[in-house]
Amino acid sequence: MADKVFLHIGAPKTGTTFLQQLMAANQEKLASGGFLYAAGEHGSDRVWATELLRGRNLSKHPKPQAAQAWERIRAQVGAWNGAAIFSHEFLGACSRQQARRAMRDLAPAEVHVVFTARDYVRQAAAVWQERLKYGLTDSLSDFTLDEGSSPPVWSWRTQDVPAILRRWSADLPPERVHLVTVPSERGSPSVLWRRFASAVGIDPDSCEVTTARSNTSMGLVEAELLRQVNERIGGRLEDVRERARWIRDLLANRVLVRRTGEAFSVSAEEAHRLRHRSLAAVEALSQAGYHVVGSLDDLIPPSDAATSLRAAADVTEGELLDVAVDAIADLLVVSARRDKRHGGRSP
Repeated sequence: MADKVFLHIGAPKTGTTFLQQLMAANQEKLASGGFLYAAGEHGSDRVWATELLRGRNLSKHPKPQAAQAWERIRAQVGAWNGAAIFSHEFLGACSRQQARRAMRDLAPAEVHVVFTARDYVRQAAAVWQERLKYGLTDSLSDFTLDEGSSPPVWSWRTQDVPAILRRWSADLPPERVHLVTVPSERGSPSVLWRRFASAVGIDPDSCEVTTARSNTSMGLVEAELLRQVNERIGGRLEDVRERARWIRDLLANRVLVRRTGEAFSVSAEEAHRLRHRSLAAVEALSQAGYHVVGSLDDLIPPSDAATSLRAAADVTEGELLDVAVDAIADLLVVSARRDKRHGGRSP
C-alpha cells in the first residue's frame, strides 16, 4: 500500500490539464523517483472515479467498466510502495462526507490534499470561456459562478477556495493541506509545475515539462464568435458528446485557440466584487495554517484588473467577420486533411 496519497482536487482552469498531462507523460520517471501517477486502467478512469466519489451512480453507464473505476484506482494505490497522486479538478465539488469516504477508502495511507488556485477575476473569465466550449450562450456580463445559474462543477462549488479546503480538511492537520498558487504572470507553466512538485515532494527536474501542453485560451473576439455560434446552433447538437466533439474539440481547441487573441476580463464592476471576495478568501486562508506554495498575493487581483481590457460587448461586427472567415478557412483545411487521412474523396 502507498504510504502517502496526494489528492489534487482542483480548481478547474488552474493548470490542472497541464499538470495531469505532464505527470501522465512522465509516469516512468515519476515511478523511478517513488511516485505513482494513479490513472487506472482505462482512459476515462480518472473521470469516472471522480464522478463515483461525487455520488453519481454509474451502474447503467454505456461502458460497464465505469462503475468500478474508483476500485481500479484504489487497487493501483494499494499495490504501490511509495507515494501516489490522484488528480482531477472536479474532486473539489465533493461534500465533506464524500471527501471523508475518499480518505477512508485510501486508509491506511497518509492522505494529503493539494489545491491549485488563482485569483477570482482571472478564474471567472476563464470558466466562462471554458463553458463556451460546451455550448454556453450567456454573455460574460451575464455570467456568474453562483450555483443556481451554473452546473456545480463550474460554479463556486469548485472555485471557493476556503470553503472547499474546509470541506476536505475536516479530518486533516493543516500541514497536510497544500495550497499551490498559480503564478500571476501569464505563460508560467514551468513555475506552476515547480510549485506543484515542491508541494508533493517530486524533484521538478526529473520530469520533461515540454511533453505537456497548457489548456490554451481564446482571445476576446474568438470567444465572442464562439458564443454567437452557440446561439445559432441552438438545440441542433443536443448530445453532450456531440457538442464536446464539434464545438470544444474542433472549433474551439483546433481552430480558435490557435489564433493570437486579445486578452479579456469581466466587467469593472464584477472585477471589483470578485476582488473583494478574493481579499476575504486570502484572509481566511492565511488564518487556516495550510502549507502554501507560492504566495497568497497571487490570489489577489490587481485593482485595475478589468479597466485596461475591452469587454465582449465592444467587439465589432467587422472583427467577428474577420475571425469567422479565417475560422471557416481553417475548418476546411482540417476537414480536408482528415478526409485525406481516411482515404476519402472531396465532394
